[in-house]
Amino acid sequence: MARIIKHYNTNDGAYFADDFDKAIYLRDKKKINKRECDSPPVISAAASWLTFNALLQVKRPEQETGWDSFLSANKIAWKTGTSYGFRDAWAVGVNSKYVVGVWAGNADGEGRPGLLGVKSAAPLMFDVFSNLSQEEWFIQPVDEMEQIAVCKHSGYRASKNCSSKDTLWVMREGDKTRACPFCKIIHLDKNEELRVNSICEDVQNMRHESYFILPPVMEWYYKKVNPYYKNLPPYREDCTSNDAAAMDIIYPEKNTSVFIPKEMGGVRGKAIFEAAHSIENATIHWHIDDVYITSTRTKHQIEIQSEKGQHTLTLIDEFGNTLSRKFEVK
Repeated sequence: MARIIKHYNTNDGAYFADDFDKAIYLRDKKKINKRECDSPPVISAAASWLTFNALLQVKRPEQETGWDSFLSANKIAWKTGTSYGFRDAWAVGVNSKYVVGVWAGNADGEGRPGLLGVKSAAPLMFDVFSNLSQEEWFIQPVDEMEQIAVCKHSGYRASKNCSSKDTLWVMREGDKTRACPFCKIIHLDKNEELRVNSICEDVQNMRHESYFILPPVMEWYYKKVNPYYKNLPPYREDCTSNDAAAMDIIYPEKNTSVFIPKEMGGVRGKAIFEAAHSIENATIHWHIDDVYITSTRTKHQIEIQSEKGQHTLTLIDEFGNTLSRKFEVK
């Protein structure tokens, strides 16, 4: 990928077949014959540049905290990997001149708890880079890119409903993607506190505002790290809504096998099921195999102790919406 970007910028946008080739060591004196490709490779220069810029933002180990506060900092696109059973820990980094790969582990393949790429291999990789020369970052292949407006909330190409926008460099194909589906115009009363519609309010008295509205499960995760996310205001009491209140099941996922372990003393444990609703204070009634279990409001989470075998979880909210999901207890 690094060769693709470098050759693209030094050879007037040309791609070479040899960019994807076996590693060539410094001691090898063999001359590389550059052969231009008839068509671009699977990974373009723009895709490589954008990937490296994303990997540049990966949080570094504690020893490297605050690296981006210094102008002299070595820019490194990097990634770690840890194999199953903690048998191997990897870290690979790249700048415009060097690729550094570090492996940590036991030669016999025996695993060790805590053998993680970010803790075991990454610090050594950054130590190696600190002893190499500082290099300029990759030149942006602007001929393969263009600037477009994107939604600051979702990252999608901005739609006319997006109130907060940013301008980003993307691959040209990015301008063909669909516009943000989550920013929508809602209608509020004159105090901008409650939702209304033409059934209960004159259009001239309405206030129109753009809202970032996510599906229930997305919203549940998004709100955990975005405290400024605004829930939709409720409808005014005299308004009849045609909008379907949305709910979804966070766990169990579709076609899930649920393992209920034994606790200390051999007591059978419980599984935690969780749901999300688009209306913050909505009530959900929980049923398993058509037997009512309980109701929840605001925090939709219950404990279950179903017997081994196939079961059906059914949720019914206060608006009459129903959602069912099959699961198996092992």
